[in-house]
Amino acid sequence: MIDAEAVTLFNDLTSRYPMAAAGLIHDLCDKLSFLLESESSDEHAIENLCETLSQIFRPIDQRQFPESYPWDAAYDRFGRWLMRGLPRNRDAVIAITGWSNEQMAACKTRYTEMVRIYRDDWNRAANTLENKIIE
Repeated sequence: MIDAEAVTLFNDLTSRYPMAAAGLIHDLCDKLSFLLESESSDEHAIENLCETLSQIFRPIDQRQFPESYPWDAAYDRFGRWLMRGLPRNRDAVIAITGWSNEQMAACKTRYTEMVRIYRDDWNRAANTLENKIIE
């Protein structure tokens, strides 16, 4: 059973409050991560969350230019799950997105690139601050 309230809330938030819609995706993904990593996970709860996230994510993923705060939040989380290489995480991404192997590989690659970019940005910021303190 799809959590219709979450889907309705997401649709309401998307146009007026895209950052809040991204936060909703992030919260649902956090809950799903917890269930996926739990030894005594409830398969029905996992299936329900995957279906709910699917109802939220697929419509924005099918747009011609899907980049938005909610899409970015979901894409980032899916990339993180795919990088972990765990079969349950991969199965969850497939259940939510319906992506081909090529699309999942692209997501994983983009996640890796973004992590490197963020790391480099933080290193530059830290070096700048260090240089300012030394002066």
